[in-house]
Amino acid sequence: MTAGVTYVPIQSVTLTTGSSIVTLGSGGTIPQTYTDLMLVAQIIGGGVATPAFRVGNGSLDTASNYSTTILSSSGPNSYREANKSFCSCPGLASGIGAGNISTLTIHFQNYSNTSTYKSFLIEGGSTTETGANGATWRNNASINIIAMIDYAAGSNNYPAGSTFTLYGIAAA
Repeated sequence: MTAGVTYVPIQSVTLTTGSSIVTLGSGGTIPQTYTDLMLVAQIIGGGVATPAFRVGNGSLDTASNYSTTILSSSGPNSYREANKSFCSCPGLASGIGAGNISTLTIHFQNYSNTSTYKSFLIEGGSTTETGANGATWRNNASINIIAMIDYAAGSNNYPAGSTFTLYGIAAA
């Protein structure tokens, strides 16, 4: 018995220069034909210290509609962020040492369902910290655009060479 392909690459971005925002599905182009989405980011060390993301339908939601529960290997070990304008990502807040690569994985569950709020499972790690989050976007709209941001914005950018790949997860 052979399993069918369930992870389908939708879009991949490799940065050629540093950037404080990486948008996937620009203009609302993420297809609504999968059950879930998964974003895998491989971030080159030496830049970003405060990764987060926003989602939306047509445009990014920058209102205070996100809540996150964070479990971290560094202090404080768990805490909650409510009514934020972004979802924080774990395991990278302490920064990534130059030359190291950290992986961040975000699962967007039921992203196209228009009758429920959206939930996310987020896991990440660097050489100094690991963590996992459960998060919610309090909106019933389907997700068709995602942006990785540096919520402290400024000189902390996602460095050149970092890759961001969005996968559609099809029902097996």
